[in-house]
Amino acid sequence: MAFLVPKHPLTPATTLAARIDPGAKVVRAAELAAWHDAHAMLEAARAQADGIVADARRVYEEEALRGYREGREQASRELSAQLADVAARTASYYAGAAPQIAELVMTAVRQVIGELGEKRRVTAAVRQCLASGRGQKLLTLRVNDGRAALVREQVRSLMKEFPGIDTLDVIEDKSIPCDTCTLESGIGVVEGSVAGQIEAIAQAFRQALGGRP
Repeated sequence: MAFLVPKHPLTPATTLAARIDPGAKVVRAAELAAWHDAHAMLEAARAQADGIVADARRVYEEEALRGYREGREQASRELSAQLADVAARTASYYAGAAPQIAELVMTAVRQVIGELGEKRRVTAAVRQCLASGRGQKLLTLRVNDGRAALVREQVRSLMKEFPGIDTLDVIEDKSIPCDTCTLESGIGVVEGSVAGQIEAIAQAFRQALGGRP
């Protein structure tokens, strides 16, 4: 009888030379010992093969894990570099486009203000003047003679918005442009206009976009 070690990927098949005659009634001690030795060799070979397979699997898993970690670290570095590049290009784009963005916004603002009614434009200029005269009790507001009646209609509501004002005199002045007014108080003269408001907005946009005022 021949004993074959089962074929294993890491261990070639071998034939053990121990034989016992199946028809023999009496088995010699030497043959029995050889058979036991062969069986022990087979078990040892199997154990050795299992150990080799286990070691190979452990090494494979360790290398795979190391490769995964290194791959993640490499991917993370590449992603960080890509994000930094995108941020740099975005910042460069906005830095170059800032003047155009500001001009587009201001064009829209001018269009909106231009579409406002005359009453609202004049009232906006008056509010601008009155806001700068806070704390003053007696004020004189000079407006274009064609706008005086319109402003006088708004005096009561305007004084409610600025309760610190006791007296607000509206005086007609032909030299003052239509959408402009001047406010005279004890501390000086302040001019308010729609154009001035637009310029203030434009300056705020330039500063917000990183430009110079």
